[in-house]
Amino acid sequence: MKTAARSAALLLAALALGSLGLAACTAKAYDPDAAEILGYADDTSGYRFSLSRDGAKVVGAWEDRSKARFGLLDGEAGPDGSLKLRLSSNNANRESDGFEGRIAPDGSRLEGKLLPAGGGESRPLALARLPSFAEGLKPARVRSEERGSLAADSEPSRFEYFSIEISKPKALRDWYREEMQGGRDATAAVERERDVFFEDFRAESRKLLDDFGPETVRPWRYEGRQFVAFRNDRLLVLGLALSTYAGGAHGMHGIRYAMIDAKENRLLSPRDAFVPGCDEKLSDLLDAKVRGAFGFEPGASLAASKLFLTDRIPPTNNFFVFAGGVGFHYNAYEIAPYSTGDVWVEIGWDELGDCLAPDFRGRYGL
Repeated sequence: MKTAARSAALLLAALALGSLGLAACTAKAYDPDAAEILGYADDTSGYRFSLSRDGAKVVGAWEDRSKARFGLLDGEAGPDGSLKLRLSSNNANRESDGFEGRIAPDGSRLEGKLLPAGGGESRPLALARLPSFAEGLKPARVRSEERGSLAADSEPSRFEYFSIEISKPKALRDWYREEMQGGRDATAAVERERDVFFEDFRAESRKLLDDFGPETVRPWRYEGRQFVAFRNDRLLVLGLALSTYAGGAHGMHGIRYAMIDAKENRLLSPRDAFVPGCDEKLSDLLDAKVRGAFGFEPGASLAASKLFLTDRIPPTNNFFVFAGGVGFHYNAYEIAPYSTGDVWVEIGWDELGDCLAPDFRGRYGL
C-alpha cells in the first residue's frame, strides 16, 4: 500500500522518555471515553499489564515475570471500567487465555480473574497501578472517515490512530520529533498519514470506478495503535499494532517494535544486544522454541505442516526486550502464511548464553 511505503517512520514508531527520578501521579476518576496509557503489576504473581486504552478499545502487552513469559493483549473496556481481554502467547490466531475484571473508579487497581484457554479453573488476580508508568508520555488520537461517491455511505473509509507523544524531557521530545515524525508533534504526524491515506484511496478508487464500475470500489480501512511493551529507567520498548485494508482479498496486519535508549536518545538494534556471529545459534534457539510452542517433534518439517513457510527460523530485526529475556516477532508472510498469522518467540536470558552482549543487561537495568 502506498501509504505504508511513505510512512516508514510511523510504521516503526516508538517513543521513549527520560524516566529517571519519576514522581508519583494523582489518580483520576475513570473516564469511559478517555485515551490512556496504563501500567498495572502484582509482585506476588509476577503479572504485569501494559494497556493503551482508546475509549472502549484496549491493546497492549502482558508479562508473567515469575515464568519469564511475554504476550500481547487486546479487548474491550466498558463504561463502568470493566475489562475483557485476550492474553495471546506466541500466536494471536491460536486459542488464548482471557482476563475479566474491572479498573477501580480511581484507577488505582485492576482486579479480576485469569481464564485459562480451553476452560479450567479461573485464577484471581489483583494488580496495583504503576503511577510512573506513563510519566513523560501522553496519548493522542486521530479518527476520520470519508463518505461520498467513491464508497457507499453506509460503509465509509475509516482512519483511526492511537499515538503516544513525548511530553518530556525536552531533549528527548525534540529528538524523537525530528528523527521519527518529520519535525512534527504526534498529532500532526498522524494527520499527515491520514491525509496521504485518503489521497491514495481517492486516486485508486477513481481508477477502479472509471475502469470497472462502482461495484468494484470498496471502502479502505487504516487502524494503528501504539502501546508500551516494556519500560524501565533507561529503556523503553513500544509496539505499533497496524491493521489496514486497501482492496484485494484481505487486509494486512502486523506489529513492529522499536527500542529506544532514553539516556542516549537513539534507537537500538540487534547489534546492541547480541555479539557478532551468533545468528546460527539464535536460529537454533528460535527453531526449538517454535517447535515446542506449536507441538512439533524434533526433526519434523515445519513447512510440510502448512503452518510455516520455512523449516528454519532466522532471527529478525523486529525484536523486543521484556523482563525475562528477548523476543522476536514475525509478521504474516515472513515465516508463516497469512492463515497462521504473526508469530513471536521469547528466549530467556539464561538461554542466550554467550550470544548476549556482555554489558547489555547491566547497562539497561535488566
